Amino acid sequence: MITLPAKYEAASSPQHIVADWLLELAYDDTTPGTFYMSAADRTVTNFYDGIVLNWGQIDEKLDLANSSASVSDIKITVANKWNNASGLLSAELKGGTKKFINQNVVIRSWLLGCAVTADCLIRYTGRLVDISHDAETVTFKIEHREPWDRVTFPTNKISDADAAGSMLPDGSLGKYKQIPYGDFQREPDTATAADLDLSRIQPFSTCIYLGLDSDDKHRWQISDKQIEVADALWMYDEDIERMVRLSAFTVVSNDSSGCIIKHDNLIDVYDYWYNDADVVENTANAGSIADAANLGDADKDSKATLDCVDTINLVAQQSLAELHAFFNPWDNQPVIDAANIVAVENFCRSSFEDETYVGNSEFYLESGSGGGTYNLKANVVGTIYNMYDSMADEGLAAAAAITDFPIFVLKGAFSTPGGSADDNFAYPYLIFKRIKYTPLRLMPLFFGGNGIEKCSWTDGTALDANLPHRVHRDLIKNWSTWDATGINHVQVNNDDWDVDIDTDRNWLIKLWVGTKTSLQTLLERLQFEGCFIWFFDATTSGVEARVVYVKSSYAAGDVKATLDGDYLGAVKVDYTPISRIVSKRLANYNKQTISEEFLDQNEKTNSNRGDWNFATEENIVEDDLEFLTVSADVDSFLTYYDNIDGEPKLIVSANLEDPANWNLQRGDIIQFTNMETEPFGETWSGKYFMITKPQISPDKFNMTAQEVG
Repeated sequence: MITLPAKYEAASSPQHIVADWLLELAYDDTTPGTFYMSAADRTVTNFYDGIVLNWGQIDEKLDLANSSASVSDIKITVANKWNNASGLLSAELKGGTKKFINQNVVIRSWLLGCAVTADCLIRYTGRLVDISHDAETVTFKIEHREPWDRVTFPTNKISDADAAGSMLPDGSLGKYKQIPYGDFQREPDTATAADLDLSRIQPFSTCIYLGLDSDDKHRWQISDKQIEVADALWMYDEDIERMVRLSAFTVVSNDSSGCIIKHDNLIDVYDYWYNDADVVENTANAGSIADAANLGDADKDSKATLDCVDTINLVAQQSLAELHAFFNPWDNQPVIDAANIVAVENFCRSSFEDETYVGNSEFYLESGSGGGTYNLKANVVGTIYNMYDSMADEGLAAAAAITDFPIFVLKGAFSTPGGSADDNFAYPYLIFKRIKYTPLRLMPLFFGGNGIEKCSWTDGTALDANLPHRVHRDLIKNWSTWDATGINHVQVNNDDWDVDIDTDRNWLIKLWVGTKTSLQTLLERLQFEGCFIWFFDATTSGVEARVVYVKSSYAAGDVKATLDGDYLGAVKVDYTPISRIVSKRLANYNKQTISEEFLDQNEKTNSNRGDWNFATEENIVEDDLEFLTVSADVDSFLTYYDNIDGEPKLIVSANLEDPANWNLQRGDIIQFTNMETEPFGETWSGKYFMITKPQISPDKFNMTAQEVG
């Protein structure tokens, strides 16, 4: 609800009022100024020339089903006369020194009793986009103005200076510097094998290569904004179709001018591990193995059984690398028959002798009890298993790392001599392949760290920039140059910004902009996935912008006005057209980096779908979500829109004949009382409506409201 100027509110109380609009056309030359016009000569701070013949109508709209807002253009016709040598207004508008095209236009609502412009209510701000005239009239076409209009971003490009002494490779110069929001880090997850395929995580984006610097180190541009870069570099390996996290990089620059990193060993040998389900026993040299599938299922709690008396030789069908296995140290451990050890150089990273190990060997041997045999021991040095570096085992102490597991190369033979029958078995849990090679080409790198960490808008600098409404506000501030005076000068459902929205919309997003993009298009997409509507408040209420969304439930405190049927005209009650009912909605999310396919899909079927006689495939909508990545948040998205358009809702339109209600605006919650008829045999009591479409002219206010609770 608009907070009215005191004198305007007082003037709106009588049932019979005198109302008009005041038109202000700005022009810009060496001495900027304004032309003032109205339907009659009036002095309200300034003199308004009474030449307006037709005001047109302001149409405002909230589209709840798409979480968007719009305001119509308006056409105003005035008499072609002016106090100048020719007597024609048209002579002033283009041919002279004054420039009116694309300049600001303000429309104020005036009531009898408002003596100065501060008493009036601003109803519309726009820009003059077109002028036409004939001998008698001039027509102005005015477009509603928003800060994001015609803005595209990013605007910063890679230049020679960004390479800091490097030789820019072909194709890098002139690329746009990326804008990332959200946490792109991928923590180890052992729930399913698919979770270990890091190419599936949305979205990784390609870093921009800046070339070799004077120290022969590779430099990469990640962003033109300051970001957090922990675990930031990943490589996509086409051979295994996986993202692999790389280490040993240095942050060269991470400040307001951008983020550049340099990789210290990119020209060295790649050396990493990965788990793969495609592991089988080599039938040409088969031993006895039970539950072999458990070795490649990415489940640290499922194991295979090896008969240690027999010779064991497992291979990968892809034959990419040697194999390592993880053993639970609390299970029976194998001992190694020294006479059958093969490929010793692959067994340890460095040479070994009896009961010794050197450097950063992953494991070593010590003399066993069987004479000529060796027990397997783990040398826990650092963490090299990127995909499992925080995985703990229930048999170990809390927070024990996966490197606490002994590692054994399944090449050659091993045995457990003597003892009980159980001593003849060992129990590996996971098989890992090792990839080790010097690349013949420069592999593309991808960003996998935290994006822009904090919001930059006024009073938001302590907040993480990872929720849709926060990022929306940050993008407006950074790329349209608009910023509210304070955090709560943007209201949410007619309440302060910091009251509920961070709780109601705590949905994590990942957003990456690396190509020229329409700011308005991106903001509208954020609104749709974040389930909120943003619009600017052109009134004099002190609120600079508003955010509106349909709440899951409403109470009396949410109601801004209860409209009395005795003061409503042309009342019409309708319901949502069947064509707009979404009886089932599918949401695709987690877009894969390489294939750009969506890996996951959630769905929501309206519980009353059968009541409306929909066929199996009828009235189903499928959405591709670019920013939401968490299943629970996607479910909240589906529930939100099901509440709006999952089944028919009442829609009421009426003329507000009491001027005291003209301070209502789109997004306000209202109720109805003392109505002539009940809606479709139901009752008005307990129903809540949101105003979605005000239609305003100088002396008339028509509104449409949709049932929301």
